[in-house]
Amino acid sequence: MKKYIPKPYYIIMLVLASWTVSAQDTLTIEQAISMALRDNYEVRVAKNNVHVRQNMAAPGMAGLLPVLGADGNASYSNRDTRVLITPENPVIEAPSAVSTTIQGQVGLNYVLFDGLGNVYTFQSLKTQHGLSETEARMTLENTIVQVSNAFYNLALLQENYHTAVEALEISRERYQRQATRSEYGRAVSSEVLNARVDLNQDTVALITLKTEIENAKRDINSLLSREIDTDFVIKTNVTFHEDLSYEHLLSQAMEQNADVIAARQNQAIARLDQKIAQAAYFPTLSLNAGYGYMRTDNQAGVPLFIQALGLNAGVTMTYNIFDGNRRRIQEQNAKLNLQTSEMLIKQELLDTKRDFRNTWDNYQTALTVLQTERENLNAAEANFKRNQELYNLGRISNTQFREAQLNLIRSKFAISNALYSAKLSEIELLRISGQLLKGSDQ
Repeated sequence: MKKYIPKPYYIIMLVLASWTVSAQDTLTIEQAISMALRDNYEVRVAKNNVHVRQNMAAPGMAGLLPVLGADGNASYSNRDTRVLITPENPVIEAPSAVSTTIQGQVGLNYVLFDGLGNVYTFQSLKTQHGLSETEARMTLENTIVQVSNAFYNLALLQENYHTAVEALEISRERYQRQATRSEYGRAVSSEVLNARVDLNQDTVALITLKTEIENAKRDINSLLSREIDTDFVIKTNVTFHEDLSYEHLLSQAMEQNADVIAARQNQAIARLDQKIAQAAYFPTLSLNAGYGYMRTDNQAGVPLFIQALGLNAGVTMTYNIFDGNRRRIQEQNAKLNLQTSEMLIKQELLDTKRDFRNTWDNYQTALTVLQTERENLNAAEANFKRNQELYNLGRISNTQFREAQLNLIRSKFAISNALYSAKLSEIELLRISGQLLKGSDQ
């Protein structure tokens, strides 16, 4: 007699088969991270910002180099002119007198001294360049963490998917068994209906997982800055560092954590800003020099012709006696900003220590849970096999068999969760301690 299998089961198996065949490329975590560090748009923007700050950290941008410029002009006039040189001389009248002037000069200006404000500005620009490199490092580290989270989330979903496929196959066989027994009058309708409900539940779970997997792939493609519908399969080989030391990593975190380094660089910039504000109290001494040519022709003037060619130079000193207290306010604000930066360093060190200890505890707990879940899986598999044998012999009910099946599914889900949770905690430990970009194998 032909066995009845519900139509939704055929549909879901056809969809899953076509989905599995369509997978193209194989992607490892190392490849994903490498692609993200090369192509991710946020990473590329961060690198551009570093180049901008590098260009800004030049002596000329701080006023340490002389400014050389050239200027010139020419003028023409045609006017009726009357000129009186002295009371004793007659008035000179020149109708439609033409006057022309041509001049050009190459000039140089160089600040010899401004209270060392230009020197401190140059140091500040270099420190800001260093800060941009630290900020770019933060972007790289955050990108690695995001890619790792997305990758291992997909790995978890795919493992859960395989577990769900196994569960669906078990439920299908159970339903077939109950349907056959019902046809021969050896099973009540409630047992068939319960088996059908469980089969439908497992089918829905599989469809849901498929959708979540597709969404997770799009998340990864977005992080890799490529077409979001690019299809691929992932390959995972999760290993853990066996030489992680609490004391060593904590010490590294206090010194090499990117947020801590950035806080110290901001403090250095605040200290230089205070010096720049104080430099405004000093006079500015500048050197001016030029070499130029000038010629004037004036039909109504005395003399009628003037021409000059040569060098001119001078030294200029300026001092601002009163500027509406702007210098004093700028200095006060710079002092307050420096105090703020010092407090922020202390807070950052405190936060880093807290984050490290929390992550370390999470990591150790995840490793312990992983070991426990592996033991639970062995027990769940043995229990399921035993219950399957008893069920086939008719010695246990549908409910008891389903519970054993669910325990096995939950155990497989739990071990996958524990595995990837431990790995992500390890990656976060490396990030906090400043070791994530030092060639550690992910």
